[in-house]
Amino acid sequence: MSRLKNKTLMLIVAAVIISLGVVGCNQYISGAKVRLQEDPPNYDAAIRTLNEGLEYAPKDPEMHGLLAYCYVQTKKYKEAGKSYASAIEYSPTQKDSLQNAWNDNWNDLFNLSGVYLKRSVSGSKDSAAANIEKSLEQINFAIDLVPNKVENLIRKGLLFRHMGKTKESEALFAKAIAIDPNNPDAYYQVGRSAMESENWDDAIKNLAKATDLKKDNDQWFYWLGVAYMYKRDYPQAQKTFAIAGALKADEKNTWFNQAQAYYFEGIDMKSAIVALDKVIALDSKDVEAYSLLGLCALHNTVNDYDRAIQIYTKALELKPDSQEYKNYLEYAKKQKEASQAPAKPKKKRR
Repeated sequence: MSRLKNKTLMLIVAAVIISLGVVGCNQYISGAKVRLQEDPPNYDAAIRTLNEGLEYAPKDPEMHGLLAYCYVQTKKYKEAGKSYASAIEYSPTQKDSLQNAWNDNWNDLFNLSGVYLKRSVSGSKDSAAANIEKSLEQINFAIDLVPNKVENLIRKGLLFRHMGKTKESEALFAKAIAIDPNNPDAYYQVGRSAMESENWDDAIKNLAKATDLKKDNDQWFYWLGVAYMYKRDYPQAQKTFAIAGALKADEKNTWFNQAQAYYFEGIDMKSAIVALDKVIALDSKDVEAYSLLGLCALHNTVNDYDRAIQIYTKALELKPDSQEYKNYLEYAKKQKEASQAPAKPKKKRR
């Protein structure tokens, strides 16, 4: 009798297991959804129910997809990534919608990391470190969800750079480039990191690579121009700032630095003056622009003393206590007087 009961039980279990392939999955999905409709949703119970169902139907895409949703809600992002991958692998018809859901979850984490990163820069100094940590937390979640996404590595490398972890930062950028050798953001970050180390050759090499791959970012050309300036390659700096200015004409720092590149080279003061006129047109109170413009007007290839007087008079209106501007104004006046004085006749030799 005992043996008969055991045999019957085995047959019943076998029938149940076979039937799961047909209708059993639905009961696990329904059970999980009931848990999710509780207030608040009982995600842990839903996860247990779905995992139990997957023991009987390991290739059910709907259970994997719902499980991914539950894992995201409980911040178990590694598990969520694996569930999304399985759901996509086993789904005959919903691969695109599942991939879009996975991408949307990743975007939420990546964008939130960006929000905290922006706050760390634009907010108060007291909260900067806390915002960096929050940004790092979100990007780590994003990495758990999609491990080898290049954007994750670049963002984390940038955060490490802000935290002073230079070696860790460089390793992440190198990994990003290894995954995608044509990713311009990775080269840009490597270039900016090299600038902070005052390695101008590496900075120029990587920023030039970034701008070659992505030709529409004015800030990248701006920083490449700055790197050329520090390298004292003034002709290249002039050309690079011109590109940055063509992409964004209302950025006064681009024109100011282009003017410096012409001034330091010492050949083409007229182009320096044109660039500084653009700065002043954008900001009529930029006293540094007036100061450099005055030096250009006084340069021995220009000698425009009237304009120098006008410029330093304006500069003193903006900064009345500047002894430097007072001295240049007096110098310009004296040079003007000297240039207008009649030439003394030469003494005849007897």
